[in-house]
Amino acid sequence: MTQDVLFDTNEGVATITLNRPQRRNALSNETIRQLSDAMDSAADDPAISAAILTAAGPIFCSGAELSGSADPREMLAGIEAYAALIEKMQTIALPLVAKVKGPAMGGGIGLVLACDLAVASEEASFTTPEIKVGMFPMMIMALIFRHMGRKRGMELIFSGEPLSAPEALEAGWLNRCVPADDVDDEAENMARRFTRFSPKIVALGKQAYAKTCDLPFSEALQVLKNELIALMQTDDSKEGIRAFLEKRPPRWTGK
Repeated sequence: MTQDVLFDTNEGVATITLNRPQRRNALSNETIRQLSDAMDSAADDPAISAAILTAAGPIFCSGAELSGSADPREMLAGIEAYAALIEKMQTIALPLVAKVKGPAMGGGIGLVLACDLAVASEEASFTTPEIKVGMFPMMIMALIFRHMGRKRGMELIFSGEPLSAPEALEAGWLNRCVPADDVDDEAENMARRFTRFSPKIVALGKQAYAKTCDLPFSEALQVLKNELIALMQTDDSKEGIRAFLEKRPPRWTGK
């Protein structure tokens, strides 16, 4: 049986690949489960500093796998699993880089926006086609409207028309929009940057953001104050300051 998701590691960077090109990398319940497991595998490996999420074939992800004969219980399980996956991606103690070479649709957009960083080919596009089939992009709205304003987001959702990669870059969905031949190198360079940093500090920083991004300013400031105090007690923080003062490269232990 072909794996829905491939997992590979190379010099501190994991690559998680959607591997259903014959199904336009649609998100079945099994695919979502394998994606979640791959995220856990990357986060649990102390040798991994970052992970790249990408896809085999010309389409990044066509969203949820629709079936006219789907069991309602299976559909509900898929909704629950997708929501849990998106939340995991937001909070997992590992930087995630989306590498998008082709169209991302519906739930596929959610995967891109749930990553911390994103690189796309100039040929990629982003579409919420749900309105055309009597659906609505309910869950990914939580991400869409954290990345763009209401008017533009509503136009995207109600039209069902694609957002080009350059438009997605301008809207803040992407960090880079590059020629197709440069996507692999750009994503790899972005992910490999984290191999130079303390994985402990990166993880604490990402988790602090997740805790505070939706809090009122004063409340967020108090939480972040406590997060900074805790961070400064780590071995890697002490080592980083010591190395700076001694004018030498730091030796991270991940503690």
